[in-house]
Amino acid sequence: MNKYVISILIIFSSTINAKTYSFAGERFCPYTCSNPKAPGAMVEITKSVMNEMGHKISFEVLPFARLLNLVATGQLDGAISTPKVPPTMPFHFSNPLLSIEICMYALKSSSFKFTGMSSLKKVRIGTVTGYAYSQLSKEFGDYLKRPEGIKLNTPLSGDTPNIRLFKMLQKDRIDALPIDVNVANYLIKVGAIENNVESRGCFKKKVPLYTAFSPKIENGEDLAESFPKAFDKLRKNGTLAQILSKYGIKR
Repeated sequence: MNKYVISILIIFSSTINAKTYSFAGERFCPYTCSNPKAPGAMVEITKSVMNEMGHKISFEVLPFARLLNLVATGQLDGAISTPKVPPTMPFHFSNPLLSIEICMYALKSSSFKFTGMSSLKKVRIGTVTGYAYSQLSKEFGDYLKRPEGIKLNTPLSGDTPNIRLFKMLQKDRIDALPIDVNVANYLIKVGAIENNVESRGCFKKKVPLYTAFSPKIENGEDLAESFPKAFDKLRKNGTLAQILSKYGIKR
């Protein structure tokens, strides 16, 4: 068998094995967005990595708690732009792709400053249902489960929880909310929220973001294990830098 025939067979085999995997992410722009022409940095990274491995992806925006359940039950193949969620959902995770910096945002007119857990005493905060806040700090995660934290916390879910939390902030229904710097800047830039808010201090620990595969799909673990090699190729050939530049994200 000559080399030409062998190459044709290899291409044909790759085509047969190629598959379109269904992913979802929350509305967390500039990482995961609802704009098909600019779906977000994490979506484009995942798409490029999967293409490198010979596969395609579909993507939709869903509420965070809901998409986690859909991935856990195999109704979706994977989640994009997720931290490592609790072990009750044993997903197959890629290597860390990006990291987010979570800061406490408040009105510019507010006297609130976040300097640690002691600064949250009597402060009304808003959070997003399903987020693993314990990854920011164990103390903060524990605080949200204690009676005083539960009393002062307003958790939201749905399609646009971060925007709604900012609107609650502007209506004096909460005093502060934890959110990634790039997400807050994006919401201000596109006019989704008023430019009367600012960071009042950040958590020390950054949170890695992953692409996660459902434990219900047959080759989910293999795909997750293959991610680092394909991701490293994107980093070396400049594709990763181009994606980050497009969305104004510094790595």
